[in-house]
Amino acid sequence: MARSESVYDLVAMNLGLDTYEAGNVQQWLMRYWRYAGPLNGVLGPDSWMAFQGCLKARWSYTGAINGEVRSDTVSALQRMLAARRGYTGPIDGVPGTATQAAFKRFASGDGPTAADC
Repeated sequence: MARSESVYDLVAMNLGLDTYEAGNVQQWLMRYWRYAGPLNGVLGPDSWMAFQGCLKARWSYTGAINGEVRSDTVSALQRMLAARRGYTGPIDGVPGTATQAAFKRFASGDGPTAADC
């Protein structure tokens, strides 16, 4: 990840997902993690609050459930992706290209399943 590219920039770009893939994630969050926001293909604060609930329940996320994607959210996401989607990079809280590629695998095709979180 380039030095000038912040976590916030990547969050604004769905951590590398296109709107179809982000929509798959939102549908999964709605089905399993009480997401009640729009299915618009944009992973905004409400989407991330639901995702943080999943990460807290299953992937050692200890931060606030506030929809803010910081390094602690990304670290928990990386733990999930390492277990479920072939992420082999470091658990460092940096949403670099390997994290984005694994997140894309998570969201692609038919989307995530109940077993993913």
